Amino acid sequence: MNEDDWKPLGQREIRRQRLKSFSRKIDLRACHTAICSCSGVFATSEIEPDTITLATRPNVRIFNPNGTLLSEDGWKSGRIVYMFFAVDLELLNIVTEDGKLLQFDLGMKLLTSFSVSSEQILEAETFRTENTLGLVILTMNGNFSILPNYENSLKRLDIGPIMQDVPDCWTVISSKNRNYILSATKANFYTVAVDGTSRVEVHPINISKTFNKLMQLTSSLCGNYCAGTTDSGIQLILSSKTLEVITELNTAAKIKSPPISAALLTQRSESLGPVAALLWTEFLVLLDTDKNWAIYDLESFSAILEEKDGIRIIGSRFQDFLTSVSESTKQASSTTGAGAMLVDGYEMIAANNERGEEIIAVLRDENSPECTLVDAIEQCISAATHEFDPALQKKYLKAASFGLVLTEDFDPNVFANTNRIMRVLNQLRSAPGLAISIDQFRELGPMGVVGRLQSRGLYQLCWTVMDYLQLERKFPNIKKDLLTSWARTLVRDCEEHEYDKVTRKISSKVDQLKCSVSFIDIAREASRSGKKELGLSLVDLETRFRPRVELLLEISPKGERALECALESRDPDLIYLCLLHIHAKRPKDEYSQVLKKYPAAAAQYAIYCKEHNKRMLEELQVSGNYLFIIFEHLSKDPTEHSLYLAMGHLSSAKEAKADLDRKIASLEGAERSLKMAGVDDNALVNIAIQKQILMVQKELEKTHQHLNLIGKPLKTTLEMLIPLDQAAADKIARELKFNEKFYTRMKAVFLASNAKYEELDKMLSKTKRNASLAPDQIIKIINDSGNKPEAEKWLPRCQGRTKVKAHINLKDFVQAATVAHQLGDFDLIAKCHKLAQQAGDTAQANEITSRYAS
Repeated sequence: MNEDDWKPLGQREIRRQRLKSFSRKIDLRACHTAICSCSGVFATSEIEPDTITLATRPNVRIFNPNGTLLSEDGWKSGRIVYMFFAVDLELLNIVTEDGKLLQFDLGMKLLTSFSVSSEQILEAETFRTENTLGLVILTMNGNFSILPNYENSLKRLDIGPIMQDVPDCWTVISSKNRNYILSATKANFYTVAVDGTSRVEVHPINISKTFNKLMQLTSSLCGNYCAGTTDSGIQLILSSKTLEVITELNTAAKIKSPPISAALLTQRSESLGPVAALLWTEFLVLLDTDKNWAIYDLESFSAILEEKDGIRIIGSRFQDFLTSVSESTKQASSTTGAGAMLVDGYEMIAANNERGEEIIAVLRDENSPECTLVDAIEQCISAATHEFDPALQKKYLKAASFGLVLTEDFDPNVFANTNRIMRVLNQLRSAPGLAISIDQFRELGPMGVVGRLQSRGLYQLCWTVMDYLQLERKFPNIKKDLLTSWARTLVRDCEEHEYDKVTRKISSKVDQLKCSVSFIDIAREASRSGKKELGLSLVDLETRFRPRVELLLEISPKGERALECALESRDPDLIYLCLLHIHAKRPKDEYSQVLKKYPAAAAQYAIYCKEHNKRMLEELQVSGNYLFIIFEHLSKDPTEHSLYLAMGHLSSAKEAKADLDRKIASLEGAERSLKMAGVDDNALVNIAIQKQILMVQKELEKTHQHLNLIGKPLKTTLEMLIPLDQAAADKIARELKFNEKFYTRMKAVFLASNAKYEELDKMLSKTKRNASLAPDQIIKIINDSGNKPEAEKWLPRCQGRTKVKAHINLKDFVQAATVAHQLGDFDLIAKCHKLAQQAGDTAQANEITSRYAS
C-alpha cells in the first residue's frame, strides 16, 4: 500500500495511515484476536479443534504495537471462547467454554480468575458502560447472562433465553440511554434490556431483498448503529434506536461469503451518518449510508477494532489506522485552503520566491475574511496533530510558526503546547511504545499514558512524557512514584546473584535524581517476591527509623534485627515495640537470652515498665534473673539510664497532645532526668521554653477558649493570635524570644491579606533594622495577597539585584531580565528565562530569548 492512502467516500475522504511495520510475519488465520484500544498492543490464540489433546493446545501470545513478541504462554485452561482487553488498563481477559474468566497482565501473569457462568459458554461479547466494560454471555442452552461490570461476577444477571432456539447472531446496542441485547432469528429481531427490567420485544427485519437469516451483527462503539450481513449477501447499516435499515448493499454478485468481521466508523456520524467497515480475508470494504463504497487491499488475513476516532487494522506485517480526514487536514492539503496557502507561502519565501510574499499578503488582507492568517495557523497546527509522519508534522508546524511571527491575534501558548504534545506522541510511537492518535492521547490523558507505559516497564518513555509535558508541576509526586515503580519492577524481576547490584543501582539512581523515595515500599515488594535478603538490604537505605523497624518485624519475625535498628534510633517506643514482639513470638528462655544479649534494650524495658506498666515489672521479677540483668546494666551506666528515662518522659509529653497537666508533668520528669545525666544546658533551656509556651497557651485559652491552643507550636499560636490581639501577640513573641524577622513577616502577611496597606507601611517603618524585610520580600507578600498594583508601588525602593528579585516576584520576567541585562549578569538573565518557562509563561520566555539570546 501507499504509506498514506486517501480514498473518497461520498462527502468524506477516508485516510489509511501506517502506524507500524512488522519485522516478521504474524499469522492471524484461524485465531482469536484481541486488540487493546488507545494502545496498539494485541493478543492472539489459535482456535482449538473440537477434540482437545495436549498436542493441539494453543499458545496465547501478546505482541507490542510494532509486532515484536511481548510474552507467550501455553494455554492450560478451558477452550477459549472470547478474548478482550480492559478499557482503562492493558489487561488481557479470556473467557473460556467452561464458564471462567481469567485476567492476565502483559507478561501473561495470571492476576485473577473467577466463574462467570454455571453453564457451558457458546459466545461472549463486551459492551461499553459509563466507566468500564460490561460482558454478555450466551450459553450452549441459549441462555443469556449479563455482568454490568465484567470484573464483578457477584452482580451477574441471568436473563435466560430470549427465544426458543439459539439465535442466528446477536450483539449489544444502545437506545434511549439504555443497553439492550439485540438478537436475530430468521426474519425477526428480539430485544431485551441488559438490566433485565424490560420484556422481550419482537421486531420484523425489513429488507427489500429476500433472505433467510442474518449471518452477522456488529454494534458500534457507542451502540447507536449496527452493521449486519444476510445469508443472501446483503450488507446492512441499521439504526439501534428504531432498528430500521438505513442502507443496504447487495454484494452477492462479487462476494459469496459473509465478512469475517465488521466495525463501524462513527466519526462525524451526526452529520454524515456512520460507515460500515466489512472485513474479508484480504480486503476491507467501506460502505456509507448513501451506498457509496470503497475498497482497501490488505494483502493478508487481518483483524479490525473500532476506536473512538477511527478503525485500527492489524495485518500479518503491519498495523494501520483508518480515519475520516479532518476538515483542518483537508484545508492544509488542498490548493485553496488557508492552511495550504500558508504552507506554500512559507516554502516559497524560504526559497526566495517573490510569489510567497503575495500569498502571505492575501492571508493578511483584512478584506478577505474567508481566508485569514489566524485560520491558516489554526489549520496547520491541527493538521500537524493528525499526522503520523514527523516530516509532515514539521512541514505544517514550521508554516504555523512563520505565521505566528506575522500576527498577534493567535495565542502562542497553543502552538507551544502542540509542539510538546507532538514530541511526546513521536516518542510514544517509537518502538515498542504506543501506536495512538492525538484524539486517543487526549482520551487517555498524560497520566493514563504514563500508567500504560509503566505496566510494560517502559520507564524511559514515562520519564520523557513527564519531562516534555512538565507533569511534575501539576503532579508533584510523579517523579517519586515513577522511581518507586521502576525500583519495584527491578527487584521483582532480578535473580538472586544480582541482589547487591540491584541495591547499588537503586541507591545510585535515587542519589543521581535527587529524589526522595520510600525504600520501605521497595523492600516490601522484595519481601513479597520471596527475596528476603534483598529486602533486608533495601531496608538499610531507609532513613526513617519507625518504618524500618515495622518492616523488619514483618520480614524477620525473630525481631532481633528490628531491635538493633530501634536501639540505633534511641526511641523508647520502638524499643518497647520490638521487645513486646519478641516476647509474644518467642519462648521465655529465648526472650531471656535476648535481654542478656541487648542489655541497653533490657534497661529501657525496665524503665518503661517502671513508668507505665509496674505489673509487667513484677512479672519480670517473678520470672527469674531478668531484673538482675537489667539493673546490673543500669548500675554500670546510670547516665544511660537517665537519658532513656528522659526520652520516655519526652515521648509521654508528645503523646499527651492537649492534656496540659500531663504534658507539664512529663516535661518536668524529663528535666530532672537530663540534670541527673549531666547533659548540656541547651536541652534544659528548650524544655523550660516549652513549659513557658504551655503556660502562655493556658492563659490565652481563658480569654480565647475557641482557639484550642494547648500543644500547638509557638508559630501556630502567634498566627492564630495576631488577628485577634496583636498587642498580646507582640508581647508573647518578645518574651519568648521568637525570631523577630520571621514575626515581622507573619504580621506583614496578615496585614497584606486584609488590605491594610497603611498599617503595613507604618509597621515596617517602625521595625528594627535587624527585623526589617527587604523591599522585594514585601512585594512578594503583597503580590501573593492578590494586589499586584499595590505591590508595584514598592518597586522604586528596589535597586540592583533586589529589583530583579522584585520583578520575578511580580511574575514580570521580561522586566527582570532587562534589569539583569543592565547589570551585565547573564546568568541572572538565564534564570529569568528558566523561571518564565517553569511558570508556563511561553510568551515572556520567547520575548527574553528574542531580546537576549546570543
